[in-house]
Amino acid sequence: MAKQDEYRNYARDAVRLASNASSTAKKSLLLALAERWLDLADAQDTRATHGFRVSEVDGLRRVSEEHLDGE
Repeated sequence: MAKQDEYRNYARDAVRLASNASSTAKKSLLLALAERWLDLADAQDTRATHGFRVSEVDGLRRVSEEHLDGE
């Protein structure tokens, strides 16, 4: 299974857990976790499809022009 698919499965699990959360705080935390898993899946898609490095600085995702053929 590709990493991005694995991350999307984790996001689905977090959403499912959020739907059964016992408090608003827990639901919010789990939904935020799901968003982060989806961000990772998107970053992995970008890297796999285009061969570019994706990084995050101060909460902003950035795609580097450095091609990863050498890795």
